[in-house]
Amino acid sequence: MIPEGGKLNLVAKKRLDIELMRIIAAFFVLYNHTGANGFSKFLSYDPHTFHYWLYLFLSISCKVSVPLFLVIAGALMLGREPEPVKYLWRHRVLHIFSILLVWSVFYYLLEVGEGNEKFNIFHFFTKLYSNGWNFSYWYLYAYLSMLIVLPLLQRFAQGLSDNDYKYALVLYIAFCMLVPCLQYRVFQDRHPLNVNVSIEWLASNIVVFPLAGYFLNCRLKNFWTKKRLLVLWGINIVAILISCYMTYYRARITGICNEKDSQMFFGTFVLVNCVAIFATCQYLNSNTNILFRLKKPIVSVGGCTFGIYLIHVYFKNYTDTFKNLMSFLQDKLHSTPVLASLIYCVVLFMCGYVVTLIMKKIPLLRKIVS
Repeated sequence: MIPEGGKLNLVAKKRLDIELMRIIAAFFVLYNHTGANGFSKFLSYDPHTFHYWLYLFLSISCKVSVPLFLVIAGALMLGREPEPVKYLWRHRVLHIFSILLVWSVFYYLLEVGEGNEKFNIFHFFTKLYSNGWNFSYWYLYAYLSMLIVLPLLQRFAQGLSDNDYKYALVLYIAFCMLVPCLQYRVFQDRHPLNVNVSIEWLASNIVVFPLAGYFLNCRLKNFWTKKRLLVLWGINIVAILISCYMTYYRARITGICNEKDSQMFFGTFVLVNCVAIFATCQYLNSNTNILFRLKKPIVSVGGCTFGIYLIHVYFKNYTDTFKNLMSFLQDKLHSTPVLASLIYCVVLFMCGYVVTLIMKKIPLLRKIVS
């Protein structure tokens, strides 16, 4: 979800695979925010039922959303020559900060209007500095951080050899996937690996996912075949199922089963899911005409995903229609919970799309959704 101001002159010729990835990632962001009606619905079922594992699988799958946006950012930005630092700060960092500030003011005033906050400028800026005024805007903070170190990331990404990337992947699999699962399964977290034996800098969101995007986009362009994609998706499904099992196992051991504490293993294998989606979209764009046939809607919707992300919390939390939509779908239309949550996300997505499309036609408003 790179805003159009950071698309590096790609507006004239947008890549359909990238736009499709944006759409997928934005939709998963919305599902990630459905709470007890979707994202954490698995908690309301017994672990011995099919529905528990179905909803858990969906919840873990949707965690690919923001990492996928960062993968896209790396694919588009890390292959370029670094820009002058002055230009970077004036045209990219300041642009994203301005968007964060404007939308934070919007949501803060909504909270004041709802009576949840008192108008206090100092309080507004301290919370903007520390926690943020919208729970979903942590991506903007992360993206801002990535932009600040972008010249360093570009040099680092371009300077690594293919073997360096393979070594980094092995390290990530070992320290960020296998070790957390094995040590919890064997020791129940009583004996974690010494904190000083860490590759945390490499595993941070603004490093590993952009690097993965650059490698997939610049070093593995013609690597994927149907057979390799099938193998990749098989690995991805197994990885998600392992996350499901570890989530179930931890809940069984600790006795704690709520939305906040159940997510310890949700993101453990998210890199695999990112790679699977990226490679599939890349393959569809290069080896089929499926995306070309849908070029207009893909480009239109993909270009509005940043606005959808910025706006969707307003519809979700501050409009009566969406506050009552889920119960309407389940109680009046008798939709199954999984179908109701997906329909809810589609309607929310389309509302955000229409509003963003309108805002992009208004000169001043265009700048805060692109």
